[in-house]
Amino acid sequence: MATVIRIGLLLTLTIGGGWYAYDWWKLRSQFVFVSDARIASDIITISVTESARLEKLLVGTGDEVVEGQTLAVLDAEALRLEVQELQTRLEELQAERLRAEASRSFVKTRTEAAVQLAQAQIAVVTAQFHADDAMRQRAEAEFERTQKLLTNKVVSAQRAEEAQTLFRNASQQALKSQAAIKEASARITSARAQAAEAAVFDAEMKSIDAKRAALKTQIQRLQVRINERELKSPVTGVVGRTFVEAGEFLRTGSRVASLHEPKNVWVAANVKETEVASVQVGASVAISVDAFPDEPLNGTVSWIGPAATSQFALIPNASPSGNFTKVTQRIPLRIDLEGNSKTLRPGMMVEVAIDGG
Repeated sequence: MATVIRIGLLLTLTIGGGWYAYDWWKLRSQFVFVSDARIASDIITISVTESARLEKLLVGTGDEVVEGQTLAVLDAEALRLEVQELQTRLEELQAERLRAEASRSFVKTRTEAAVQLAQAQIAVVTAQFHADDAMRQRAEAEFERTQKLLTNKVVSAQRAEEAQTLFRNASQQALKSQAAIKEASARITSARAQAAEAAVFDAEMKSIDAKRAALKTQIQRLQVRINERELKSPVTGVVGRTFVEAGEFLRTGSRVASLHEPKNVWVAANVKETEVASVQVGASVAISVDAFPDEPLNGTVSWIGPAATSQFALIPNASPSGNFTKVTQRIPLRIDLEGNSKTLRPGMMVEVAIDGG
């Protein structure tokens, strides 16, 4: 009887062990297991763009922040003083431009007045010339008539001389009026030549405008640098760590804090190259978080790395001596979580089972 029991017990153990071995083999053939996977996230490092003293640090490790919130303030007093200096220079240039504009307006007004006066004088002397020329023509006709009458001895020589004198005087008066017209025309030409002075002020104003534009650009650049002295959060997330204290002098590129978005986490896993053929994008994944073993998660493979992790090592593993030890390489994967929980933190260890069927 005891022998039968022992045989029955042995058969039970054998069948149970075989079933366990078959189940283990089935799982291993259908799923790809990775036990050293980790929770990952985009870690954003906030750094300074130029050397400055840290005036205020407004957050600490673990603080929740919103997008646009000020995390730290760098000293910007020197930049503000430089902006004030440039603004003063800008005001000086504006005063210079107003002076040049007033001078240009004065020259233009003076020129227009001189031209109008000369044009009025031309109108007067032209009218006078027409009157004098008409008188000259009458005197000339009278002179020619008296000369004929003198030849026929109808008039006296004295009367003919008087007519000649009147003709000579009328001709001289007409010539004077014609000369006055030319003189007035010359005044118009001279007045219009003075208008060239306005072009000088136009050029001066253009030069001033160019200088003002350059100063405004400098002020804008300084304002950008001043704004950059307030370090703001680019995302809504959590401060993972701060690296400095208020009062420290920071060099360009110095890290101030690191952030991450709690909802934007995933699983980073490295699969053996011998098993990567069984993994496809879109494959379902069972996830067990070491910190929460009673809260299993599901996920999906969303990315398979194009190269082994060894290709990105800082120190390449070369073997120039000819000695070689073959080591199975790892291919990185990204697994997106379904129903992400805020309790997951970057760096947490997880185990994953990737459906390779």
